[in-house]
This record gives sequence, structure tokens and C-alpha cells, in this order.
Amino acid sequence: MVDSGAAGQSLQALQGALTRRAPETRSRGIQLKQVLRPAEVIVDGSLLSTLIDALIDWSLTHSQSNIELRIDMKTWPMHARLGCRFAYRPSDQVRPRASGAAVASELDSLAWRLLDQVASTIGLEMSPKDDSTEIRLVIEFPRTVNHALDGVGVVELGQDFVPSVSSKPLAGSQILVVAARRAVRSQVREATRHMGLMVGFVSTIDDAAEFRRDGLPHAIVFEAALRGQCFDTLRGEITAQAPDLAFIELAEDGDAFEMSGFSGTDCARVGREAIGQALPSALMIELSKTL
Repeated sequence: MVDSGAAGQSLQALQGALTRRAPETRSRGIQLKQVLRPAEVIVDGSLLSTLIDALIDWSLTHSQSNIELRIDMKTWPMHARLGCRFAYRPSDQVRPRASGAAVASELDSLAWRLLDQVASTIGLEMSPKDDSTEIRLVIEFPRTVNHALDGVGVVELGQDFVPSVSSKPLAGSQILVVAARRAVRSQVREATRHMGLMVGFVSTIDDAAEFRRDGLPHAIVFEAALRGQCFDTLRGEITAQAPDLAFIELAEDGDAFEMSGFSGTDCARVGREAIGQALPSALMIELSKTL
């Protein structure tokens, strides 16, 4: 569950993302129909941005012609909903869908898996309806801000929401940061200081090996420059003991975040320019797979 102290985020961010990607949409000859009602939800801002981009990537990749995007409000409980609808096959090419599959095999792409993982991390409900030629997806936000009561913002938590002991979802998780440069260690410290983590810092692979003798952390964040034979040996020893332990590489350049398992990556990657914004989201996603 995302930090319950997070600020409200407007789902109108979808409109900004669509505007930014309008040239790509036009180049593919795809028309967009937008019905976007104002809605504010309690969710991590960077995760919401990742969710929206994954939804756009998925729909643009598979749509045959037009895409309908809708933001509306479920009457009871008062939950915001983000909907997406498009045809992914011609109407004369109906095929049976595999039993138990959430979506047809051709829709089960990297973008779909990222979308599904981020939604799960945030605690959203995804309801795909597939009629073999058209897909309708509804993403429901249980934590919606209702401004209808005399101008007072009320968070709708939903009947199944149980507050955690801490408002910080990863509170108490142990993270080991392996970074030779003080500037990088400072960036990581600043990015994670609000998360309630137990963070240890070392500057060499030998120090990391010494650190693990006292017990394994839940995740290891490491500087890309330290990746080599010594690191690979240490990682092999660690994964033999804890196969699901999360590794996050801090790339020297760039501002992107890439989840583990996508594009053949063996660990998550965060560009150094994005440490402040993306590292908390990366930790949420990677640790949600194991905690």
C-alpha cells in the first residue's frame, strides 16, 4: 500500500501525458476520444506517472484504430475510475482466449506487465473485459478524495482498507547501499529519508561482503561503476541464499527507471538524475515482489 500520508494527485495528469505524446499518436494514425472528469486520488506521484505512461504504451501498441480514455466516478463507494477501451483485432478475427488469462496473449506484453505490477504496488483494482476483439480496462482507485462535502476533502479508503501500523509501507525494511562516491550516497539518503527504512551505507564490495555476514538486507542498491567480477561473485552468493532479494542499480547517466525482468534486465535500474524522484518508487515496486 502506498504511503497514506501521500499528497492527493489529480488524474488529469493523463491529459498532460496525452498532450506530450500527441505526435506519436498522430504518426500511428490513431484517434483518441477523451472523457476526463476531474478526480483526485491519494497515490505516489511518480508511480501514478509510471502507471499512466504504461497504459498509454500498452494501448498505442495494440489498438487497431481508436482509443477511448475515460475518467469517471463510481457512485458507491466513491472511487475514481480510469478506463481504457480499444479494438485490438478486426471484428472478423475472433479467437478464443486462454482459460484463466487476464487478457489475450497478444495483449500480454511488457507494457501490460508493467501496468499490472504498478497497479498492484499502488493497491489499485484492475478489471479487464475482453470480448476477443475489443478490450475494456477499468482501473479503480480505492483512495479517492471526495470534494463534494462542503468543500472538505474526504479520503474514501474503501471497505477493505486496513490502516497499517505505520503510514510508511516499507517501514523497517533493511536496505544496503553500496556506493563509492559520497555524492551518490547523499542522493540516496535524501531520496529515502521519508520512507522509514533502515539504510546502511558502504563504499566497497569488500565492505558489502562484511556487512552481509551480520544478516541479509531486503534490498541492495548499488552504484553501476562497482559492477564487476567481485560484485557478481558476491551477488551469486547472496542469491543462492536469498533468490528473491531485490537489487537496484544506479546507472551513471539518464533519468529513467526500469523494473527488473523487463528487456532482459536482471535487476532494476534507476538513472542517477532520477534518484530523488524514482528510487522510492523503484524500492516500492521491487520490494513488493518479496515482502
